[in-house]
Amino acid sequence: MRSFDCPHCHKVFNSRADEADVVLCPHCNSTVSLPEKDLLPGTVIEGFKIIRLLGRGGMGNVYLAEQISMERLVALKILLKSLTEDKESVGQFLNEARVSGQLNHANIIAAIDAGEFNDTYYLATSFVDGEDLEQRLEKEYCIPEKEALEIVLKIAHALNYAWETYGLLHKDIKPGNIMCDKTEIGRASCRERV
Repeated sequence: MRSFDCPHCHKVFNSRADEADVVLCPHCNSTVSLPEKDLLPGTVIEGFKIIRLLGRGGMGNVYLAEQISMERLVALKILLKSLTEDKESVGQFLNEARVSGQLNHANIIAAIDAGEFNDTYYLATSFVDGEDLEQRLEKEYCIPEKEALEIVLKIAHALNYAWETYGLLHKDIKPGNIMCDKTEIGRASCRERV
């Protein structure tokens, strides 16, 4: 038996499976792929050295990495291997990279580089040392009204910039996609993940 975390309903369940299998979530009946092996610390992908896993998403895992040439920390999103055979998923991932690269706003996480290396598709963005708003709300339950309004205003400015400048709509606004820098918490310096 293995434990699975459904990426659709976020419930944990146990099931028998081997590496060639996918399983159905008993809660929402969605297909759940076996978890992919994480990249090991020290692995280098096109000049980015993996430090540790930051999080998992529906299309990829995000790692803290060092951009070796610039000696700076970045967030490195890696497209799931299970999606690299799907041309639509690869296209969506690369399109996200291109769109991110066009945006230049103080409250939007900046894209640094993107590409493919040995069948590994990656997107490097600036690293925000902090937590997403969802994590913060889980810990604190609520945010002071003035700070919450400042966060909403900054995110609204970022979304307006993306729409007015490029005609882009962010179709997944939620607390988990809003990063707050830990040095700025309490001062409403949050950035939207594209």
